[in-house]
Amino acid sequence: MECLTEVNKDTNSGNMEVAITVSFGAKRGPANINKQAVLPYFISVTDQKQNILYREKFKVSVRFPGNQSAIQVFGETVKLELPLTPKVSSENYLIYTGFELNREQLLYNQRIKERRRR
Repeated sequence: MECLTEVNKDTNSGNMEVAITVSFGAKRGPANINKQAVLPYFISVTDQKQNILYREKFKVSVRFPGNQSAIQVFGETVKLELPLTPKVSSENYLIYTGFELNREQLLYNQRIKERRRR
């Protein structure tokens, strides 16, 4: 993540430009015979009260060359411009990234998490 802040000293207003590039580490399991995968993910910005100010879905394609079973890939660079005012500083923004799961994947992850607690 990169951040560039421009604030007018007289008005204490301006903007913060944030460039976000998500990095992924992926491992290929034995069931993945075509040596490819698509990883859906999201980038989200909230205020401190968890109100969503921005949310967008993305996908990154992964190809495992040869016998390689692990790889690191990067998503596209996303640039966000966040307004700053005397009452809203950079500390008022929270940026999240995560996998975009369907309902079945979410339930599976919750079951696995519950088993690990026992």
